[in-house]
Formats: sequence, C-alpha cells, structure tokens
Amino acid sequence: GSAIARTDQVGGGSEATGMPRRTMVAGGLAGAVLIGAGGWLAWNRFGDSREASVAVLPFANLSGDPSRQYFADGMAEELRNALARIDRLKVIGRTSSESVRNTEARAAANKLGVAHILIGSVRQSPTTIRISAQLIDGSSGAELWSESYDRSSGDILVIQSDIARNVAQALISRLAPDEQAALLAGGTTNPAAHDLMLKAEHLAHLVDGEENQRKAIGLLDAAVALVPQYADAHARRSLRLVQIGTYYVSSMAQSRTMNREAVQVASRAVSIAPTFAAAHAALGWALQCNLM
Repeated sequence: GSAIARTDQVGGGSEATGMPRRTMVAGGLAGAVLIGAGGWLAWNRFGDSREASVAVLPFANLSGDPSRQYFADGMAEELRNALARIDRLKVIGRTSSESVRNTEARAAANKLGVAHILIGSVRQSPTTIRISAQLIDGSSGAELWSESYDRSSGDILVIQSDIARNVAQALISRLAPDEQAALLAGGTTNPAAHDLMLKAEHLAHLVDGEENQRKAIGLLDAAVALVPQYADAHARRSLRLVQIGTYYVSSMAQSRTMNREAVQVASRAVSIAPTFAAAHAALGWALQCNLM
C-alpha cells in the first residue's frame, strides 16, 4: 500500500499535466526502488534517531579481477536491502553509501548521520570465497562485531544471511520471528540465480542504454528460469521493463505494451512473496505508468 500511495503523488502522467512523462517516470522509478529496499520507510520511522542506524559501505573487491566488482557491490546492496526490511532499523540507501566509498568509518558515519558503519571485503577464486565483515561504532571507531568466512562459492547466500542476521542482532539485540523471515523475503537459495541477479543489477544501475537494460532483463529471465519463485528477480525485471518502455521505445503503443507486461511480472512477484515490499513497490509503479 505504501508503494502505491507514493507513486500516486506523481500525478496523471500525460502531456496534459505539463510535466514531461519521462521526467515523471524517472523520478518515480527512483522512488520505487528506494521504497522497495525499505530505505525511505525505515528513514522516516526513525526521523533523526541514530541509535539503530547503519550504513553499509561498498565492499572491497580483493579478487584481483576488476570484472568481479559487480559481486562485491552487489553483496553490499543485498545486505543493505535485507537490513532495511527490519522496521526497527534505519538503513542508508545505495547512492549515499557509495558516495563515501573510500571514507574512514567515523567520518562516513558523521557525514551520513548514522551510529554504525558496516564494511567488508570479498576475495573469490573459482572454487572458494572469502568474505570479511566488520560492524563499527560510528562515534568511537570501535569494532562491535566482525567475522571472516572462508567457504565454497556455493555458500554465498548462507554467508550473506548470516552477516545480515548478526548485524541486525548487534543493533537491536533480538530479532522477532517475523523480522528473521523478513531478512530472506523475496530471495533465493540458489547461488547461480543470485549471481545472475547481481550481474543484472550491475548493468541496470551502472551502465546506461537500451542494450544494457535488455541484457539485464535477459539475465533476470535466466535467473527465474532457474528459480521460478524468485520474487526479487521478477520485481527487478518489472522495473527494467518500465525503464525501457519509458526511454527507449518509439511509440505510446509500445510503451503501453511494455508497461502491461511490467504489471504482470510485478503481480507475479507479489503473488510469490506477499510481504516483500519491493514487489509491491514495483507493482505500484508499473500500475501508475500503465495509466499514463
């Protein structure tokens, strides 16, 4: 409901409004992604409170292969999204967190107005993965929690869930059962499908152009082919369809076709994971765009 109400503020979305349709859709897409991650909701529930607030800085890629940067960035973003599903946490969004990528933890905490900073690193080989994560007090610089994982590559999702759970518990003491479930909402236990989703997000967010948006959709298609119940991949595919229908088609008829498909895809995500906020955000925005 919150996602749909948020998109309703955009307006009718036709030439009669006097506002360019693409401008409206671009702003709405950004809002849909933010609400889907839970960041806007978490921020406003806490106002200026710093007690249970955290920023997840981009993880360092120590693999020696620049092409693996998408994985390190994606790992941080997935942790950000998981933590933002906990109502009692205030979690800083991706753009702000990445703006302090190379900033010392206490300075980053001060700039972002949070009490805690989560930092980490990823080192991958063809068969193993090493992930280190540290939760730091933003005022003192003291380490509140840390862990290093040396596992097979197939254990990445177990590691990710363990980090999110430990960080959340360090910040709010004890997780309720519904909060533990929220950490995993919309996701998958299939590491291959998860990797395809991370690659799609890298293309969609870091590189502009229709070709890359369509490649991202292809990667998400491959992910849901592996895991048909992967709600997060369906929701992200819906957003990519709206993006293409807004910026890269040549007629309103084509745009409406893309938006109708986006509604169907987002509806699928909601039916799979009814409590997954990102699915509702994607559906709300696709419905709004379908009316333009």
